[in-house]
Amino acid sequence: MIEIRDLYFSYPENKDRFILNGIDLIIEEGKSVSIMGANGSGKTTLARCLNGLFRPTRGQVLVDGLNTANETENFEVRKLVGMVFQNPDNQIVSTTVEREVAFGLENLGIDPAEMHERVKNVLNDFNLSEYMFHSPHYLSGGEKQLLAVAAVLVMRPKYLILDEPTSLLDPFSRDRILEMTLRNGKFVRQVTPILITQFPEETLHTERLIVLNQGRVFLDGSPEEVFEHRESLATIGVGVPIEWELKEWLT
Repeated sequence: MIEIRDLYFSYPENKDRFILNGIDLIIEEGKSVSIMGANGSGKTTLARCLNGLFRPTRGQVLVDGLNTANETENFEVRKLVGMVFQNPDNQIVSTTVEREVAFGLENLGIDPAEMHERVKNVLNDFNLSEYMFHSPHYLSGGEKQLLAVAAVLVMRPKYLILDEPTSLLDPFSRDRILEMTLRNGKFVRQVTPILITQFPEETLHTERLIVLNQGRVFLDGSPEEVFEHRESLATIGVGVPIEWELKEWLT
């Protein structure tokens, strides 16, 4: 369970301007969550607070009881909370696809025999085996993002933060990412996905939707419940899925 208690966050260069303003949330293990909001609402800042990349200015973030603000617990927090960024080029560091997937396992000190087996299995699961010895930079954008996801999942985190992972992708690649991270039962059973997105349609693949506005929780419920507040969402620059627009137009 991730507990967010009265969370405030401001950047050092502008301490008087809070990006997050007193957020209280509990994210339960095993329940997929999406977080949505207009630009500047605090989505990415909140995501980076969840795995200790950012430390609270005030308040607490506890991951299975571990405090993200505690330096001695931060390494364990990052083992529990994996993160995939918007642009895979900012995350990929190795010279081959195989070494990219193995990189995190090496840092964790995983036994070489187990490491080899995990890498082989995850490359197969993500249909990347044929590129094993290729440079990641020759992959398509969608394949790079799949590689970034695979390189995190191979470390077996309990929570997986996906920070707008499809925003730079074409529709086909977007669908592949969503299939592997939100619709594939095998992976959803192994990890709790937390999707940061600006696409309302993507939230329909999760059980819970949290909408942020000006660093505060604006709405929280199932996607179906949240999208019933269509007019309220419009006032903060958040849309609803196309299906809901059509339903509204037809009724």
